[in-house]
Amino acid sequence: MNIGQIRPQTARAKVLNGLGNSDVSLSFKLDAPLLPPLLESFVDLDQAVLDALPIGIYACDIDGQIVRVNREAIRLWGQAPRLLEPTEVFCGSFRLESLDGQPIPREETPMARAVRNGETFDGAEAVVFNPDGKRWVARVNIAPLRDGDGAVVGAINCFHDVSREHDMRSALERHRRTFDLAMIASQMGTWRYTLADNICVYDENARGLYGLTQARFMGFHRVRQHHVFEHAAFLADLQLAVAVRTLEIVVHIEQQHPFRC
Repeated sequence: MNIGQIRPQTARAKVLNGLGNSDVSLSFKLDAPLLPPLLESFVDLDQAVLDALPIGIYACDIDGQIVRVNREAIRLWGQAPRLLEPTEVFCGSFRLESLDGQPIPREETPMARAVRNGETFDGAEAVVFNPDGKRWVARVNIAPLRDGDGAVVGAINCFHDVSREHDMRSALERHRRTFDLAMIASQMGTWRYTLADNICVYDENARGLYGLTQARFMGFHRVRQHHVFEHAAFLADLQLAVAVRTLEIVVHIEQQHPFRC
C-alpha cells in the first residue's frame, strides 16, 4: 500500500456538543492518506456503535493525528478535536497534568509513547483540564496497533472519569494520616490488620508498650494456619514465633480439634 496516496473521505457523525446538552451533527471531509488495514478497520466502524460505548475512545495514526473519536470522549474533553489535524496530536484534551501537578506536553503523553515506542498502558491516571475550567482525573488504557510485520501503525485509547474514586482515596489517606498523628500525640499504641495480606502492623508506641524492639519485632505480626502435613512451613513459623515471641501458630488436626503452640 502506498501510504502517501491521497483518498478523499467523507464522514458524518452525531456527537455531543460538550458545551450543552444538545446533539449536533458534524460533517467533515478528509483528504487523508490511506490508512494501514488495522487502523482502517477501526475507522470504518459504525459511529453509532462507538457512541454507544460508556467510555471515551479514540485512535491515532503513526503521526499521532486523531483519526476517530466517539461521543463520550468529546463529552469528557468538553470539545471536539479536529481529525487528522497536525497541530492536535495524541490527545484531544485542553491541558494535561500528572497527579502531582506537573504539566504533560502532548509529545510526552501515554498515547504518544504508545505510538512512538509501542508501549502499553493499563490504568494510567492523569489530571485533565477542559476549556471551561473543569478539572477531572482520567484513567486510560492504551494499546498500540501493529501491522502484520509487528510495526506500530497507531494506537487506541480507552479512558473514563475516575475523579470520584480518586477523591475518595485521597480523603481516606488524609484521614489515615490525621489518625496516625493523633495516636502518636496521645502516646497510645495502635495496630492495623490487613485482611488481604493477613498481617498486623504495629506502630512505634505499640512496640514500646509490648517491650519489643524494631529488630526483634521486624515490624509485623503474622497469623498463619497450617495443615498438619505442612512441616517445613510450620517449622519456619515456629522458629520465628520463638524468636519474636508474638506469633501464634494454630495447627488443625482433622479440622475439628486444633491445638496451639
